[in-house]
Amino acid sequence: MRIKSDKKNSRRALTFMEMLIVVSLFSMISIVVYRSFAQGITVWRKSNEIVLEQDIAIFFDKIASDLQNAYHYSLISVEGMSSRFAFPSVVRVLADSKSSLSSEETIFQMGKVEYFFDRLEKKLYRRQANYAQALKNVYQDPQVVVPFLNEISFKYFYAKNSEEFPRDQTLGMLPSAIEIEVQFKDQYGQRSLKRFINIPLGF
Repeated sequence: MRIKSDKKNSRRALTFMEMLIVVSLFSMISIVVYRSFAQGITVWRKSNEIVLEQDIAIFFDKIASDLQNAYHYSLISVEGMSSRFAFPSVVRVLADSKSSLSSEETIFQMGKVEYFFDRLEKKLYRRQANYAQALKNVYQDPQVVVPFLNEISFKYFYAKNSEEFPRDQTLGMLPSAIEIEVQFKDQYGQRSLKRFINIPLGF
């Protein structure tokens, strides 16, 4: 009877040791997985912050390019306020299917460009219109330029007596320059970036 009892106890002890080993291995694997996951989140956040700043820099370059191509045309209005700016500019559009060009080719023509900020979505959009659409004040589908913004503000500068004065709205014509301030939040807290852009044909 003692021998049988010893065998049962040894089996129970062996099973208990196996459970301890499994639990220990599981704990070690869980710690490794958690650390990898935490490091992955940190890398992802940092990469998103870098991408956001790059998106803002691309936006500054894009609107500067659009303003370099801006022009005066009485039938296409200039409209601007703190979170929206629309103006006549040369735009790149798909070729007319009735023309000799392929419908997949693009051409440059007179049109209109608008940048606007959606405060609910926290996104900055750009949309454009070809010549016919611009005359009707109709736009193509908007495209997201910068996501995850807190605020954006446009200031418009008009020249008077050799000096430039800022305004919160346009005066129905192209300003001589604009100042754009973009506010966003990252690991360093609330931040802002500014860009001052001269407009060659502005007043």
